[in-house]
Amino acid sequence: MESAPISRINPTPVQTYFANVKTALSRHNYTETVNLATNAVVHIQQLQLMAVLDHRAYALGMRSKFDIAIKDAKEMITYAPDMATGYLRLGSLLVMQGKQGMAVEVYQDALEKVSKDDTVGYNQLVQGKEIAEKNNERRVDFFASLPPELVDEIIILMEDKDMAICLNVSKTWREKIASCGLAWVNISNEDNTAHGIIANALPYIARYIEDLVINTTDLEVWFRYLDHMHNGHFKKIDSFEMTNIATTNLINTNMVMSLTSALWQMRTTLTRLQFTFYCHGTPFTLTDLLFYCTNLQSLVFEAWDPLDKVVGNLEFLGGPHRSLIDLETTITATTSESLEPLLKQLPKLRRLSVSYSTPDVLDLVYRMCPKLEIFGYNPSFGILDLDDLEGESNGPGLRAIYTRNGGFGVPKDKFLPFLRKNMHTLQTIYANLSLTEDQVKNDEPYHDPFPDYRDLKLERTESLTFWPDKSGIIQTLILHAIESCKSLTHIAAVATPNIPSLVDTLIMMPPLEEMELSHITADDGGSSLVRLFKMYASLPESKQKFRRFWFRYCSSITDEVLDAVADGKVLKEVTLTKLGNVTQEGAQNFFKKLRDSSVFEVKLVEMDGVDDGVIKFLSGMKCLKTIILEKAMEITDDGIRKMVDDAQNLRSLTLNKCKSFSQETVTYVQKKIRYVEIID
Repeated sequence: MESAPISRINPTPVQTYFANVKTALSRHNYTETVNLATNAVVHIQQLQLMAVLDHRAYALGMRSKFDIAIKDAKEMITYAPDMATGYLRLGSLLVMQGKQGMAVEVYQDALEKVSKDDTVGYNQLVQGKEIAEKNNERRVDFFASLPPELVDEIIILMEDKDMAICLNVSKTWREKIASCGLAWVNISNEDNTAHGIIANALPYIARYIEDLVINTTDLEVWFRYLDHMHNGHFKKIDSFEMTNIATTNLINTNMVMSLTSALWQMRTTLTRLQFTFYCHGTPFTLTDLLFYCTNLQSLVFEAWDPLDKVVGNLEFLGGPHRSLIDLETTITATTSESLEPLLKQLPKLRRLSVSYSTPDVLDLVYRMCPKLEIFGYNPSFGILDLDDLEGESNGPGLRAIYTRNGGFGVPKDKFLPFLRKNMHTLQTIYANLSLTEDQVKNDEPYHDPFPDYRDLKLERTESLTFWPDKSGIIQTLILHAIESCKSLTHIAAVATPNIPSLVDTLIMMPPLEEMELSHITADDGGSSLVRLFKMYASLPESKQKFRRFWFRYCSSITDEVLDAVADGKVLKEVTLTKLGNVTQEGAQNFFKKLRDSSVFEVKLVEMDGVDDGVIKFLSGMKCLKTIILEKAMEITDDGIRKMVDDAQNLRSLTLNKCKSFSQETVTYVQKKIRYVEIID
């Protein structure tokens, strides 16, 4: 029995009630008339409600929304516990899910409550129970009968813990799931329960795991992982990470030997290792990790202890580590003195990122790392990976260099030598060259470096991000260095005091693809930017390149600037953040001009005046697929509904810390848009 028949209202009992009421009334028996009429009303309501609930439960079941459908069936039983209809529907829904045993129990319960006088209903219950019992005894294993290729496709789509649970269903399931090696390549779980389930499955799956992230606090679970590592079961392990929550709760000085022994067992395949240890008293050292992981290529290590306490006795290595090419540390008090012994043991480093380091580290790296291609000096964000480098290297030298994002600048006398030494190879430069902490503290002037670096020419740079000093002295040097560069596609200027000179240089160069302007308080650059973007828009469409821009906290960005940008023919992405000189009318006109453009993403953050009128023009943009609105407090429920109704291709909508919307509006939007994120 695949599905119980849909209930239909039987008019016979209703007609009988009407006839009885009419007869009592004709006899002037008013008391009986009232009683019969009341019973008729109750019975009619009961029949109608049961039929409607049954229709809905059936439809929900056909859409595989079984949880909701079962609620309707149970409500039918509660409303009419002596009628067969609710039990038949509930049993049918359970059978559709393959839960034959539970269906048998429902039918048996119904047979004890439904009267045999209801011949049709009672017989249907008996029939349903018999069929469910037969199906329950037969138990066809559909999984075992599927083609191997389809089984693998199903397994790969499952979550780690669900796959581990399925290993215990039967011997056949265990053989099929355990043998699907691709399903177990990456293991990373967010909770102890999931990690515990996976740990129980390790005898079957450890040999397939290549990328393992330990994020558990359960010591027993951790011991299971360690045991399998000790026994050499992780035969393909390539990457191993322990997060802060795991290392803090699982690793202590008594466990160092067990951990390092486990690493030794995995040494032939392990090439990437990451430990995050956010507490004082790190129980193991960098020397420990390098000694036991002989083939390690990439090491990420974060700790609160100073580097001289964490590095360990490097003499135990017995010579340089010949495999490590990538080192990333976030370790407090990294000085030249503490870092130098470590760098001596790592002659093949191609990528180095050091945080919380002192300025003398710059001199050390300049002198000791000839093979370095990527260097991060106190970066406050993730920097480029070696695998992300594009194109061939133009000889030995740095291809990417990074400083911190904001705050005090890097000492120019220690940083500029890197630019000159690597000016033929640098592709990405992220340079905070504003005043250093000592310059601000001592009120020191910013000496002009141009006479010593007039030969600086960045000929291969593709992406340049820079913070100049407040007087613009360093900007003159930077602009001189890029003026003949033919490869620059992205520029980000932060807190520059001189927009006109920046524009004068850019106008003489090949057109950019991307521009970021941030925290520029000078309001005299608007006309220059208008000139730049009008020039870009005047180019033949085949030669236009300007596709993305991010304007944040800039007085120079006005209605006129946005109007000039909107004339471009190849624009793709727009980000506007807290632009005080952009009016509501200017924003409306900007998005109105972009109606037929190829822009597919718009992000608006803290933009005063962004209301229903502005987002109305957003919805008119034909190619727009993604809208991100942050701290937009003037948008109403009606405005959001109208926007999603009118948007032709909108696929993603994010509302971050905006005005609160009603649950009805949120539900309405979620039905219209594929991806919706509401962040309070």
